[in-house]
Amino acid sequence: MHETGDLTTVSEAWTSAEALVAGWNTITVDPPVTIFDNQSLIIGYLFAEGAPIGFDLTPPNAAGIESMGPIAVQLSSNGTQLTPDDSGNMCVQAYFAVSTAVPPFPVIDTNLDTLNFGPVHPSAPGVDLTLRVMNTGGQDPLNVTGITITPGSVAVGYTITPTTFNVAAGGHQDVTVTFNPQVHRAYNGILNIASNAGNNPTFPVLVRGQGDSTASAVREPGVPLPSAFSLGQNYPNPFNPSTDIQFSLPSDADVRLTVVNMLGQEVATVTEGRYSAGVYTAQFNAANLPSGLYFYRIVAGDFTSVRKMMLMK
Repeated sequence: MHETGDLTTVSEAWTSAEALVAGWNTITVDPPVTIFDNQSLIIGYLFAEGAPIGFDLTPPNAAGIESMGPIAVQLSSNGTQLTPDDSGNMCVQAYFAVSTAVPPFPVIDTNLDTLNFGPVHPSAPGVDLTLRVMNTGGQDPLNVTGITITPGSVAVGYTITPTTFNVAAGGHQDVTVTFNPQVHRAYNGILNIASNAGNNPTFPVLVRGQGDSTASAVREPGVPLPSAFSLGQNYPNPFNPSTDIQFSLPSDADVRLTVVNMLGQEVATVTEGRYSAGVYTAQFNAANLPSGLYFYRIVAGDFTSVRKMMLMK
């Protein structure tokens, strides 16, 4: 709703001449006028012909509907201005319904509201996630003029490609965000997409990452998110004294990866902690264990799996 004192420069979207009666009058806007987010609207302009109109200064105001606040205007003496008034009974009341029409201006949206990279070792390769930027408007192109991360102390852990581009109406652009922490600490901030979007010219997306120098499982860069939990066969197998164990998480989970011997005794914890969705590789070093058959077991949320491996020295 937009209020203005000068009505001479406003274009009419709809007009009607009605015979009014004492009390409240309902006038149907026909044909209906589509109003989009980020547009201004004067909800009414009442023009009275003939003698000045007298006003009843007693309640109710704004149609007496308890669920709505006062929305009332009265004419100035010259009939060209509207003055807010919450005490009279000559007023205009508007109801806004959700429109299914597609606005002509660009409308920005993304496939994710949070980019969660989880724990990444500072010496590991950067981890990539893809953010899809969409233009759901009906006509005009979306012009993205820059993508930045705030605060600056967090931005140093990320790189973004590309940061400027155009998206046609109904189209999309994939943006690669790479997390490469420099030190052991949290890198949580906001990714801001600056554009000419009519709904949000500075569109925010949360970014979360943890530089973890203690992480023994490293996320595989550039690998699409898996669709199911899994535990891969260690490689090499047999091994001496180190081997790699890969596991996949389709969603964030608390992970515990352990090794047990033939007697069922737990002899090592390979990794333990909270991991974000992705494919990870953990290295297991058995330098202090004797040769033989071992089992490694993962518990990730409700998922459990066990595999065998052979240590040969």
